[in-house]
Amino acid sequence: MKSKRIVRISLIFSLVFLFLLTLLFSFIFIISLKPVKLNLLNYFDRKSELIKNFEIKEIGDVFLSFNKVTKNFELLIEDLVIEKSYFPSIMIGLDLTLNKQIFETSIKVFDSELEFEIPQNYLNFKKTESESEDFNYYINFLKKFRNIQIINSSLKLTLSDKITKNYLIDLNLKNNELLFSIAERNNKSNFLSFNYIKQEGAYNVDLEVQDFNFSFLKLMNNFDSLTLEDLNLSGSSKLSLNEDFQLKELFFNFKLDGSIGYLTFNGYRNLDFIDTKISGEKYKNNLDIIMFYSYLNSKIKSVLRLDLIEKVNSKVFFEIDKLKVINLLNIWPNNLKPSVYSWMKENSKGDITNFLLSLNIFNKKKKISFNNLSGKFKFDNTSIRYMESMPSIKQINGEAKIFEDKINFSIFSGKSKNLLIENGNVDLFDLDTATEKAQVVLEINAENTDVVNYLNYSPINKKSYGKLKKINGQAKVELDLKFPLLIDLPAERIQYKSIVEIQNGSLSKIFNEFDLNNLGLNINIDNSSVTYNGVGEIFKSRAKFSGKQLTKEGKLVEEITGTYLINSGVLDFMFPNQEFDFTGTVDLEFRINENNKGILKIEGIGDLDEMSLNAKFLGPNLDFSNGKLRFLIRPYDESYSGFFDINTKTFSFEVNSIFLENKIVEIDVLKFQSPMQNFKFKYKNNNEKIIQITGKQMTLDKIDFFEENKFNFKDIKFLLDIDNLNISGKTFTNSLIQVEKFDDKFNFMDINLTGDNDFHKILIQDQSNKKKFVMESNYLPTLLKIFDINLNISRGSIKVEGERLDNLNEYKGLIAGNDIVFNNAPFFANFFSIFSLEGLTQKLKDGGIIFKDFNSSYKLSDEKLTLVDSLLKGSELGIQFDSVIGMKDDYFMMNGSIIPAYTINTLITKFPIVGDIITAGSPEDGLIGANFRVEKIDGEFEVFYNPISVFVPNIIKNFLSD
Repeated sequence: MKSKRIVRISLIFSLVFLFLLTLLFSFIFIISLKPVKLNLLNYFDRKSELIKNFEIKEIGDVFLSFNKVTKNFELLIEDLVIEKSYFPSIMIGLDLTLNKQIFETSIKVFDSELEFEIPQNYLNFKKTESESEDFNYYINFLKKFRNIQIINSSLKLTLSDKITKNYLIDLNLKNNELLFSIAERNNKSNFLSFNYIKQEGAYNVDLEVQDFNFSFLKLMNNFDSLTLEDLNLSGSSKLSLNEDFQLKELFFNFKLDGSIGYLTFNGYRNLDFIDTKISGEKYKNNLDIIMFYSYLNSKIKSVLRLDLIEKVNSKVFFEIDKLKVINLLNIWPNNLKPSVYSWMKENSKGDITNFLLSLNIFNKKKKISFNNLSGKFKFDNTSIRYMESMPSIKQINGEAKIFEDKINFSIFSGKSKNLLIENGNVDLFDLDTATEKAQVVLEINAENTDVVNYLNYSPINKKSYGKLKKINGQAKVELDLKFPLLIDLPAERIQYKSIVEIQNGSLSKIFNEFDLNNLGLNINIDNSSVTYNGVGEIFKSRAKFSGKQLTKEGKLVEEITGTYLINSGVLDFMFPNQEFDFTGTVDLEFRINENNKGILKIEGIGDLDEMSLNAKFLGPNLDFSNGKLRFLIRPYDESYSGFFDINTKTFSFEVNSIFLENKIVEIDVLKFQSPMQNFKFKYKNNNEKIIQITGKQMTLDKIDFFEENKFNFKDIKFLLDIDNLNISGKTFTNSLIQVEKFDDKFNFMDINLTGDNDFHKILIQDQSNKKKFVMESNYLPTLLKIFDINLNISRGSIKVEGERLDNLNEYKGLIAGNDIVFNNAPFFANFFSIFSLEGLTQKLKDGGIIFKDFNSSYKLSDEKLTLVDSLLKGSELGIQFDSVIGMKDDYFMMNGSIIPAYTINTLITKFPIVGDIITAGSPEDGLIGANFRVEKIDGEFEVFYNPISVFVPNIIKNFLSD
């Protein structure tokens, strides 16, 4: 019985549920055919909270319907009036979602007339508590809608009693997307478009404006010190936010038209903008807004840097290429450092360049207020009089730095009675006090005669410095002055120090174009003699000298005698890339005779007892005891002739030369004999450069005609004819090297080096109207050693052929090699350790790994050597690689594959179809192998392997590599 009762109850509930479901579907079917009209005022009293909260004035018919297409319920409200806004038609959609909210709502507003009065507090970014509550209420209400659309509607904004703005707007707001556009009602071509889309965890915003007017910004208190007139903006912007709505990226590019006015010390000043470009971007926590415009003849760049974290740290920067001081004062804001403005108006004039100024634009109350001033500029054509009795310094050029209460002028150059101001500082401080002060520090350099004329204006006794004009050099006057800035300044009010000395002077052209620099002279001004002594530097070594000037038969004659110490520093200066070790010193005594026409004679002699020289080029066991060094230079027509010789027990060197002040005309080395050298050398530099080296013996470490600075002449003829030429320990007999270079290209080269059992040849010559290149060697280890290359090769031969590309200094061709043996090469040892091939490792150490063949294509230019499709083949190992080698830098890159047991490994690849499948179309790669890469990093070769590719078939290896 109990079970039957339960069945009846279940049946009753089922019937009731079916009945209700039938009613629901019937209702939906009916309203899908014809909307049901509702009268909300029958359900809500006009004093209800709903009517009151939204300040609904009027409401028309309300219809409920079901959209069969979207499967949504729709509520249509007509003729709705809220405050001053009129909504002819509002569509509210109800989407059944069967989740916690049951319905998702959307709202569409058609052809509405929106009208809002913006309170002044809103314009100043301030709201009362009640205004905040009202604002939040509307925001929370709009959040209930999944989609908000405003279509073809007008917007009227009342900003003040006199300013009303009328716009046309469209809006479409979804969860992850916002499309908004607004245009001026009277001119629809002036618009602002705003698009917001959420994509992949980021919020992207696009903004586009066209002649949109922003003059309403002047209503904000933050801009109450500015006047904005007809301020129109055009352009576009892109903005990106992260999920926390923090600014990630911002770029914009706008064009500004209109004018901005502000108050200066001379009244209001307007800055007019016509097609002025404004760009900006976010950098770290700052937003930079950059604007370029012109004022008079000046180009101005302004940067507004808004601190997105701390508003008070926001700054504005100005850069002006050139500006006259008077124009700068005309645009100076009236609330910006009045003391600085007043001083510059009274005391500065001339031209300003590279003007930079920065200042904070907000005070602690976050209102616009210029403060924390700093800046700098370069100035020209200014003047200063630091003492009433002394001449003014004019045409001062330098740089100024602006601070809160002082200005610092760094003087780079100026003139005062033929004196040159090379350095100086003028500090004007206490500018906010009643009495401004100054400190002047100047360094004045000039010829001695000009210094004497300048000192004649001073109260110093003229007899004490009369002999200064007899010294050839530069004089330095150091001044350190402190005084108040008074127009009629008495001399007794000036505190100063004045030191006159000769420093950093020079005896010009004591040898060719070389001067005696860093000249220091200590002068007793009370001394009546016309003599001088001092020290100086030439070739980075010290010279002591004394001299006197005499007049003989109406002509000025000067004689300088002294000593000079030749040490390792001298040779480092004269031979910066030397390959020798010099220790000890050479005491050189010299004498220089001059007249009013110039040098008459330079001669010297040096004792070599205290020196030793280890030079690999010269040979061992050099003995300089009782050796002498001599030189003599005299005028020779319009040039100079020189003689220099060294005579010791083991080394003899003698050379004659002819040279101009800036050019070597001829060098003739008559003798160059040492334990390892015995040759002559000639160099001529007339219409063409010729170098000839002939003799019995020459020993070199290596030979490299492509190394930078070896043959950096564009045009040259070079000949080397030596009976016994030793290069890298290998002797070649009757060696001949000829090189001709024209227009920085090798037109001809013939290098033949023949040893006892080997030969090496490099040839560049014309053949069949093309420039052919051949390099051949029957013993590769010696060839590599000549070029200072160590690849641990103990055997092999090589031949390189190619031809120069048309009108280019590039060669392209082929390389072939045979029976190349590598011994103990680290690269192969590393590879064998990966494969655990102890046998090959031991063979590498014992007899070496033999590569029967080597083939490659190459391309050689001044910049790099490129090897393509290179293959080294041997029974134990195969290597396929491409490589790029820098010719003028340290760049090296090699990519390839290395195949162990090459003969067996590639045997299966010979079979049709099967071989192609296993090796993926690369039979030279074999069945197994390893991809590798070699780079030169910090001067060391680094080898990288792909461990995945070591023991897998090539079809899988290529797949994994891709």
